[in-house]
Amino acid sequence: MELDDRPELSLGRRLIDHELRGVPLRVELGPRELASGDGVVARRARGTKETIALGALLERVPQMLDEDQHELLAQATELRDRRTKAAETLEQAKELAGDGFVRIPWRACAEEGEQRLAKAGISVRCLVRRDGQPVDDPNDDDVDALLARAY
Repeated sequence: MELDDRPELSLGRRLIDHELRGVPLRVELGPRELASGDGVVARRARGTKETIALGALLERVPQMLDEDQHELLAQATELRDRRTKAAETLEQAKELAGDGFVRIPWRACAEEGEQRLAKAGISVRCLVRRDGQPVDDPNDDDVDALLARAY
């Protein structure tokens, strides 16, 4: 947790600084909030603000961070899946990689294909198993490579 105690900057400037840094939760405590015994919690992942009693903040903030972590993962996964297309050959992968990610069986790519793709400005970002489990052996039948254009 970090306190922004820069009174020389406007509140708007301080809020923008935290947004730009990607701070997931911001607790706003000013004279009004302290007088009412409440704090305002701004949640970046959800784009919401809610008022919470000061006594409940210590319990709620860790829960909110956990909830928002799950929300951010869901958002990122949905975006990745929406922007990922399947390919069976390196030529298909080259064509599709200009518009997001490409998922191709690692056996169709392998190290030789990875070098050919690199010449076209496309790189392997990671290897994944179709069942979501960690990759122990890249040569297993159910291992795919996620590719994207390198900028």
